[in-house]
Amino acid sequence: MSCDSQITSDIPGTINYFNEEPPGNTPKVFGQGTVSIPDKNTHACVFSPDGSMIIFSRYPDKKSYIMTFSNGQWSNPEEAFFEGKECYFSADGKRVFYYTNGGDIYYNEKTENGWGEPIS
Repeated sequence: MSCDSQITSDIPGTINYFNEEPPGNTPKVFGQGTVSIPDKNTHACVFSPDGSMIIFSRYPDKKSYIMTFSNGQWSNPEEAFFEGKECYFSADGKRVFYYTNGGDIYYNEKTENGWGEPIS
């Protein structure tokens, strides 16, 4: 169970990795007890470009989860606002792209009040 970050090489040291070392070339368990938990396959972890959100998928749950960083600490994992998996953020962090069980690709746009409805 390891998680990859798509942005660490561009802005090292700007993301709080649960007080762990930033990811390198050697896989290791990430966020043990919070992100990575026993008897679950945690994968497809991605941080928002500003480092304030992490989204990851879990099997056998077949769901995505979100944690946010605020006031110096990470929230508990909550089910994502979308029904999909293995997502990615747009470079500006204003869209989250993901695919559904049917293989369709969707995205949600960030709004002033949270996240908008899914767009195919």
